[in-house]
Amino acid sequence: AICHWLHRHQDKAAMSATTSPVPLIGTSDPIGPSIIEAFETLDKWKGCRVDGAPKRMVYEHNRSRAAGSGFPSCMELGLSRGLSEHEVASLFGWTTGDYRWETVEFEDYPFLPNKMTKVKCHLTRDDVMPYVHVLGSALSKLPPLLSTQTLWRGHRRKLDSTDVGGIVILKGFTSVTRDRDTASEFVTKANEGRSGERTLLAFLDHKSSRCIAKFSALNNEMEVMFPLDTTFEIVSPPEGGSGEDQKAVEAAVRRLQKEMPEAEIDLVYLKEIPG
Repeated sequence: AICHWLHRHQDKAAMSATTSPVPLIGTSDPIGPSIIEAFETLDKWKGCRVDGAPKRMVYEHNRSRAAGSGFPSCMELGLSRGLSEHEVASLFGWTTGDYRWETVEFEDYPFLPNKMTKVKCHLTRDDVMPYVHVLGSALSKLPPLLSTQTLWRGHRRKLDSTDVGGIVILKGFTSVTRDRDTASEFVTKANEGRSGERTLLAFLDHKSSRCIAKFSALNNEMEVMFPLDTTFEIVSPPEGGSGEDQKAVEAAVRRLQKEMPEAEIDLVYLKEIPG
């Protein structure tokens, strides 16, 4: 997903909200006019390996969709909370699949709705870094969630170590959810991810998480984001409180094993280590 560099109109008011320097979560660079301009001119499909691919201007496309999604719209909600149009567009785009630009190599369908032609596309690090900066700026303006609210992530790979005290760095921006069932459903999608060894992550203590559900195309997922390269420590299960979690994992394993007989899902509890 862009997440390794990110883990998917402009008026005077929007420009004034984004061109003054803003400290970012996960990066020390401010947002300035050059970053805004680069974000506005980012063409998602410019590197598609096929002749005749149309342009897909990421900012304008996501801005338009955010302005037309919901009532009040995602754009209206974002502006009312002090975000710029660029920042709302970056959050909305993340939730629609821009996170898939993993290592900036991804597959997409540039000819829809006329042709179902899937093509490989490529963007450079320099291409996507403006998106990273704007998304980081958006997160920096949102309030953190209560640190006592458990968050969940269905991780479609096994952690290198699950020993208590181990350190886990989640590269790029990381999406999680407030709903355990949503994370369990995500981790059991056999057609996404090659490995049958997977992990359900439970975040017991966190300081930098930001709720983005109101700016999401999929607000039923109750999505929350951590900033770039957030670091966590593996901790013991909560006393007397992991039984239902374990039952949920066992049920998820049974579902996944119907399509991947070798499937295993670890349950790992984490707490954030402040940067």
